[in-house]
Amino acid sequence: MLSSYFEFGFWDIALSIGLLYFIYIKFIRKEPEEEVVKMVQPLQKQDMTIEQLKKYNGVDDEHLCFAIFDKIYEVTKAAHFYGPPDGPYKNLAGRDATISLGTMDTNKIVDGINDISTMTPEQIETAEDWASKLSMKYPVVGNLLKE
Repeated sequence: MLSSYFEFGFWDIALSIGLLYFIYIKFIRKEPEEEVVKMVQPLQKQDMTIEQLKKYNGVDDEHLCFAIFDKIYEVTKAAHFYGPPDGPYKNLAGRDATISLGTMDTNKIVDGINDISTMTPEQIETAEDWASKLSMKYPVVGNLLKE
């Protein structure tokens, strides 16, 4: 007689699982916290020397910039890629990145203005592809001056 009270059919189990899921969603599960995006004023257009560009590394200034083929791009809105501490391209910020992007080696950083005569035609083409993509996504804020 008692066993008839504790028999569960397919629909009883399905309804129980659905009810438990609803309770979990409604009362237990926490919504992921939204990442706070810090709004940064756009950088004023200006030509810079390599020494001036070094300031825009995400540490010394909140803006992130790097140069490729003497054009300076502000990439602040993609700090998760180009900024410290964890961006995969963090080494490029505040520098001339022509050789690094051409060789696809972000650890190959040259202090000062890059000499593209040391690059192969394939590396130059790769760097040109990067420059093309960057120009579609990020503003050019100036030219890199030879000092």
